[in-house]
Amino acid sequence: MYTRVMVAYVNNQAGQNALQEAVRIARLHHSALCLVHVTSSLDENKQEEGLRLLENVKTSIGNTLSVETQLLTADPVYGLSGVADVIAQASHDWKATLLVLGTNNRRGLKLFVVGSVAENIISKVEASLLLVSSGFQVSVL
Repeated sequence: MYTRVMVAYVNNQAGQNALQEAVRIARLHHSALCLVHVTSSLDENKQEEGLRLLENVKTSIGNTLSVETQLLTADPVYGLSGVADVIAQASHDWKATLLVLGTNNRRGLKLFVVGSVAENIISKVEASLLLVSSGFQVSVL
């Protein structure tokens, strides 16, 4: 069913949970896996840091899957909407059949102020979308 699984990786608990689920699904369906990481900086050091992160994650998965990596750059002027746009475009270009995203469970005022990439991306992708929770969190806001 899912022949091309893409996971948007962020180096936090939500990203780790999303990666674990994407790898599990890719193994189950014998799918190709694509790891994407978004940076909002054209700074060469930040770009290299993002590439190293992707390579380390790819290495941690092992050789049991066909894994590709893509470093994406979002214009910081557009905030979370810009991040959602570049992920959606990468998903379309790579012809992903499933896009996996981690969520941080923001609620209330914090969700209103900070927003959510997942919320921004829903109407922009053609692939099935799996949102993976980072776990229960009590919010101060």
